[in-house]
Amino acid sequence: MRVTQLGPNKTELAVNGSVILYSYETPVAVTILTTTYITAERYSRTTSSHIKQWLDGKPYKQVDQTTIKSLVNAITSKAIDLRDITRIVGESV
Repeated sequence: MRVTQLGPNKTELAVNGSVILYSYETPVAVTILTTTYITAERYSRTTSSHIKQWLDGKPYKQVDQTTIKSLVNAITSKAIDLRDITRIVGESV
């Protein structure tokens, strides 16, 4: 596990081969293998800026915040099982 402070209130957590972006204390984006998911929830302008900077132009899929939280739980609770991810996002990764 690796924690990187990317800026004020912007943190990246790398764990089990995946990367999670936190804005303040909220997980707002996740990269698993080559797929990036961002929250569809609208937070502050600052959080939107954190996500945009972190994406840096890479493609993403927008999902609801509940899905982001489920992905984070799957990633941080155990070794990743791609069947869990497929069940959460409803498609193969």
